[in-house]
Amino acid sequence: MSVPFPLWLQNSKAEIVESEEWTNVTRELFDAIQQQLAQNHVAYFTDLTDAEKSLFMDRAAKSIQHSDNYRKMMQKVSYTLDRHLSNEVARELLEEDPVETKPELVIEHVREGAVSLLKRWPDMKGKVYRCLNQRLPENLRFITWKLFLQNTLARKVYCDALAEDASSVRSAHERDIQHKCEALLTAVPVFARAFPEAKTSPAIASTMTKVLSYYHAKLRTTNRLIDVQYLLLIPLLQASLEVQRPEKIGSSSSVANLVEQYISLLESRPSFVRDAWGETTTGVSLNEMCKKVGSELSRIDTGLSDHISSLYSQEKVTDTSSKANSSNEVLTAGLKAMLKPMLRSMFVGFLECEVVLYMWDQWLLGLDVDDYDVWLPLITLTLLLLKEPLMRATDAQQLEEVTQRQSILLTVDSYQYEFHKHFYKSVFAKLTEKYSQDAPVVDPLSTLGLPAPWIHWTKEVLPERTRVEDRRLAREQRAAFKLRQLRNEQETQLNNQRHALPPPPGSNFYQLLCANKIPGITTYAQQLEEVTQRQSILLTVDSYQYEFHKHFYKSVFAKLTEKYSQDAPVVDPLSSMSHWGWPAPWIHWTKEVLPERTRVEDRRLAREQRAAFKLRQLRNEQETQLNNQRHALPPPPGSNFYEEKDNVNKFDSPERQQLNEDRVYLETQLEQERRRREDVERKAEAEISQLHAELQRLRRVNQRSPAPSADNAIPPDAQSQVSPSRMSESTLMTGFHAPGNSPRVTDQPKPPMEVMSIFLQNITQDISHVTGGYVGDLDVSTNLQLSKYRELQREAEKDVMGHVMKDYDWTLYTEPDKRRYQEDIQSHINTNFERLYAQTL
Repeated sequence: MSVPFPLWLQNSKAEIVESEEWTNVTRELFDAIQQQLAQNHVAYFTDLTDAEKSLFMDRAAKSIQHSDNYRKMMQKVSYTLDRHLSNEVARELLEEDPVETKPELVIEHVREGAVSLLKRWPDMKGKVYRCLNQRLPENLRFITWKLFLQNTLARKVYCDALAEDASSVRSAHERDIQHKCEALLTAVPVFARAFPEAKTSPAIASTMTKVLSYYHAKLRTTNRLIDVQYLLLIPLLQASLEVQRPEKIGSSSSVANLVEQYISLLESRPSFVRDAWGETTTGVSLNEMCKKVGSELSRIDTGLSDHISSLYSQEKVTDTSSKANSSNEVLTAGLKAMLKPMLRSMFVGFLECEVVLYMWDQWLLGLDVDDYDVWLPLITLTLLLLKEPLMRATDAQQLEEVTQRQSILLTVDSYQYEFHKHFYKSVFAKLTEKYSQDAPVVDPLSTLGLPAPWIHWTKEVLPERTRVEDRRLAREQRAAFKLRQLRNEQETQLNNQRHALPPPPGSNFYQLLCANKIPGITTYAQQLEEVTQRQSILLTVDSYQYEFHKHFYKSVFAKLTEKYSQDAPVVDPLSSMSHWGWPAPWIHWTKEVLPERTRVEDRRLAREQRAAFKLRQLRNEQETQLNNQRHALPPPPGSNFYEEKDNVNKFDSPERQQLNEDRVYLETQLEQERRRREDVERKAEAEISQLHAELQRLRRVNQRSPAPSADNAIPPDAQSQVSPSRMSESTLMTGFHAPGNSPRVTDQPKPPMEVMSIFLQNITQDISHVTGGYVGDLDVSTNLQLSKYRELQREAEKDVMGHVMKDYDWTLYTEPDKRRYQEDIQSHINTNFERLYAQTL
């Protein structure tokens, strides 16, 4: 089964393979292999075995690692990965609106790519040594532990035993094991914090019970399991739960995976841990490990080691007759007494589970290296981090209590800091000796001395979606993808519910039903009735629709057609007008014409309209909900609620009555103002319609009239007054391009300025009739205000609000803010009007 790689990784690979650098490296590698074939007198590469092919490839790859072509190819790989990863993160930030920041998204994509590469090529697990002194992410930790603790034989034995006889994988003490597992996961505080779902999900404790029950049955002993055998399974269980849901942890594949890792873990335990268990070992014993820890502790912090030696020397834990080595022996014996309980369980139960996972990460990523020993630094750092409480101890018993009780307060960050300070270089050097020559590492800083990576951090290439159609298509694709995911989840949940339906009461119901062994059911008809009543719960809507369309749709639809077919025409080219030869419907399914909103102002206006509409909907829903809650409030018990309410209304305060009167008055004024404005707008529309009609009439008269004579020609001074700027201004104000307008139609057209004057007189007369004033009161300032007021208002709104306000924009503000902004706009209008009026004078 092929492993799905991330898209950015696939694009990077495709670009690298097609590059010139890759071609040069492959040509050089081919030449190196041909040279080896000639030296070993081999005619064809296919004549070699698989092991010989791998050997030849490794030798050829190492021989070209220092060439110029190889160096250029590594530069190309680093540059390409950087660019495609940055572009993918930029696209995700633009289109999907994620919650994570850009660095978090980069780390997430890198982790996803590393996990996919490890699944595709498990032999690259040694490359994880680059994560030394780092806590591995959940997915990477799961695949790393699985690869390093792989034990195919143990998995095969368990699966075969489970297939042959399920009882053979269960221990005789399984019930006791289950009770202890449940108690560990729920009652012990350190494990309860790591497994909060253990109380609600019994599958976790059940999975742990299955693994330990099989291990106990495999031992073939009557003795019960010891406590540390329970504890060592907990980190493996937590690592599996980080990538799986609790209900999936109990599946057969997950249990087999845990069995494989647990047995491999017990076989890979350090020798000093075996010694702490009381087993015979040939490696480093517990006493030797404590002696090494004492030496490192004396090298880093002499005061702490002397303090431990002095307290244990008072207890006489060893023979001090030989004064030459008495101090080291006392320190070793004291450290052994302090550390033995922690080392038996490999720190499980004494540190937080997060810290234990960090320790096991450092241990397992170098499990294949012979001289790799990370437990010595970790044990030493544990004592160094507990220095303050250890220095306050006054006897050996307090030292042991501090080590076993205060270590739960240590954190991963403190371990990382001290590890990098004291042990990182030496430990990393041992890992480098093993893995540095196996395969190249794409790290420009450490291997090639290139400039800093992530040069495309601020130079990403965004997807080109400048058109409205492209953006709309992208949104629809994302919405469709989310909808498909939601439907799949709902279908999966529904299927799980169907499979989880409880069986009918009684065992083997259907077998007993067919055998007529159920009381009260003896005939075949009774069997059919019982099956119908129990199985009908499994039927779905889709099955009904399919069968209905297959057997009954035509007849039922024909009956409906007899009744309703002649009532109204049906716009259906296929069913009702097929004899016309119409094409298939929905021909414009992919040819829709989208509204042209290429300007920023149009898109912004559309967004504001949608936002205002949603806000109005939300407010209406809130008001409706509030009214429903008010009407649904029950009356207080034990009192006549409605009579008391009437009494309260009768004796209401004067302030409330005054407020009600003011509210009624304001509503009346608002209604009158609204009606007055509607009348003005209606009369203005009628006037504009009349002007358009007269304009058309004038145009027709102009077409029939002869050429202008000297009597009716426009004088030169009048022609000079009709400048293009004034004409454009009148055109903007009147809303049409015709220069003439008159309340009285004649056969001779009037000059443009006279027509404009008559138009302004008509407007002033209408306004005077509406407002109740006189025509003579409308002087030059009024004419100026009529022609320039809207333009002044737009400029004032841009100065105060930043953009031209629409009617729905004011609904987003409260009344005090709305009043304050309108006053500022009006002040700007007055100032600009005075300026323009002064210029006119």
